[in-house]
Amino acid sequence: MMSEPQRLHPVAVIIRLVKLIREMIATFIIIIVGFNDEYQIYGYIAFGAIILIIIISSILYWLKYNYQIEDNEFRLEYGVFIKKKRYVPIERIQTIHISEGVIQRIFRLVKLQIETAGGDLEAEIELSAIRKSEAEQIQQFLREQKNKLLENEEAITEAEIDEEQQKKDTIYTIKPIELLITAATSSGIGVILSIMAFLSQFEELLPFQRLFGEIQSQFEVLLKAGIITIVIIAIFALFIAWILSIIGVALKYANFSVELQQGELRITKGLLERQQVTISLEKIQAIRIVENPIRQMLGYATVHIDTAGSFKEGEVASILFPLIKKSIIKEKVESVLNFTVQEELHSLPKRALYRKWVKNLFLSLIIVVPVILLLKPWGYFSIVLIPIFFLLGYAQYRDAGWKIDGKLLTLAYRTISKTTVLMEKKRIQAISVHASYFQRRKKLVTLLSTVKSGFAGGTSTVVDVDEKDAQIVYEWFSKKSTQQTIKGTVR
Repeated sequence: MMSEPQRLHPVAVIIRLVKLIREMIATFIIIIVGFNDEYQIYGYIAFGAIILIIIISSILYWLKYNYQIEDNEFRLEYGVFIKKKRYVPIERIQTIHISEGVIQRIFRLVKLQIETAGGDLEAEIELSAIRKSEAEQIQQFLREQKNKLLENEEAITEAEIDEEQQKKDTIYTIKPIELLITAATSSGIGVILSIMAFLSQFEELLPFQRLFGEIQSQFEVLLKAGIITIVIIAIFALFIAWILSIIGVALKYANFSVELQQGELRITKGLLERQQVTISLEKIQAIRIVENPIRQMLGYATVHIDTAGSFKEGEVASILFPLIKKSIIKEKVESVLNFTVQEELHSLPKRALYRKWVKNLFLSLIIVVPVILLLKPWGYFSIVLIPIFFLLGYAQYRDAGWKIDGKLLTLAYRTISKTTVLMEKKRIQAISVHASYFQRRKKLVTLLSTVKSGFAGGTSTVVDVDEKDAQIVYEWFSKKSTQQTIKGTVR
């Protein structure tokens, strides 16, 4: 299959053209707006010249972009002026990600990305525009070839493979009510705030004062209207941002489903941009069960998976169940993955509660005192944060813990959201134990466990563990292969 060089669909030219224009949008704005009326024509000429160069380079890039599978390698050749070659051995392929952006969906095409073990933050191979049937054939062919290369026992016959390929088990499909709760309780508002922060970086490049002078003058009028008016407008703006985030998250996780097929998870999501990723069960490093306060009160949680070298960290590859009832997490996880969900953990010692309260009191005062001094008399309302931080401290104490069950380590902790992490012993890269001066006085330590995840690694941290309990975890891990990294600095 594909022994001859193949070329992307011609729509790849449009996709690359749109990508380059989007990356240069700030430059275009500067060119058009930056010239005075007398020299405006030169701005338009420069704009046209850049567009022409982008079009030509996109066409040449498409003509020079070839791919093929040969000699158990996925081979890629590209480059206009400098020809580049990339050969990826099939046995190193870890994850295959299929997605459909708006342009791909218009032309009934897909984008295929291939990630390798220990890969960087981006995909090793990216085919921006191919037919869906071809993407599925590539995915199927790579899976079969990898199985043949890695197999140590008897070869599986073609009939057995074909029969096994037909077996699909849908283990999760998001329901409309769950999609609504996911959207309403997500932190999608952070995306909107991040966009605002990003635009502020162009303050020195773009003539914001000229473009938004009228808005600035209206804002000055608003400042004179009083604190009540400002608060009402701020609340209204946050409400609008929340509604927009609900729409964005709903579109992102619509049609979310998880299928199990031949030892692999196939995760699909998205309405406007449909994405699909295939992850081998063998590549899963850890399970993370996250409960933010609102979802916890409603009896729901989100289940993440940590995979080695995921180029889509934080995206589709890391979400197993966007929203699932806590009562069925144990059944779902244990039926699919080689992890046991522990319902009873070893808790922190009672003396850790005092440290949580002191720490949270200090944090609350850092916020409350400046607010009172700067925003009198309304700032006094911030005093309500002090008992809230005390309750948070108690929740951090109550929800933290650890458990060893055979070759499985479970760690639980809370900052704002509660996180429970399940890690197999063979997947753990390092165990680290350390203590501050104040912790040593209370015979407490901080316990950290790291698994290979993404570009760097995923570390789980439980603060104020009894030093004897930490020693049990440390010794349990230290009995494994000496090739593993072990750290311990309890002073």
